[in-house]
Amino acid sequence: MKNALSDPEILAFTRLIEEREDLKVTHPLRYLFWEATLRCNLECRHCGSDCTRDNQSKPREISSELMKKELVDISKHYPADQITFVIIGGEPLVREDIIDVGAFSAELGYYWGITTNGMLLDRKNVSALKEAKLKTISVHQGRALGSLSCCRCLGLHCRTIECLNLRLPQP
Repeated sequence: MKNALSDPEILAFTRLIEEREDLKVTHPLRYLFWEATLRCNLECRHCGSDCTRDNQSKPREISSELMKKELVDISKHYPADQITFVIIGGEPLVREDIIDVGAFSAELGYYWGITTNGMLLDRKNVSALKEAKLKTISVHQGRALGSLSCCRCLGLHCRTIECLNLRLPQP
């Protein structure tokens, strides 16, 4: 039984490592997406995510502590100030620790953003997002105003516009 790598295997492995290092230069890491949750406060029929309104997926979510460790590790290998860290879901704001993770990423130098349906953007969350140095936000409702009834949430569009008027940070 062979336990040690042969010379050709070592050479191939060495080339693979060198190629990966070259990729950092030729294809730098610019965006890092974290699907923080599959939970959502809506039940949109058009949504491509496998989201639920209950907490059945919560035990499978990556903890904020683990995500912070990963952000630190990535920042050791790539310049954080050249990476946009985007938190997506489900609806990320259903997690109470999301803004804390975003703030932590900003402290490391990441340019961070969030994708949300807008329904949880109240004054408290908008203020916390600003304080956490949020740089970009994407409010996604999926379809044109005339077909928002598919979201099963009356007033979604009006509520989102109201939230956006709370003066989210400008780039």
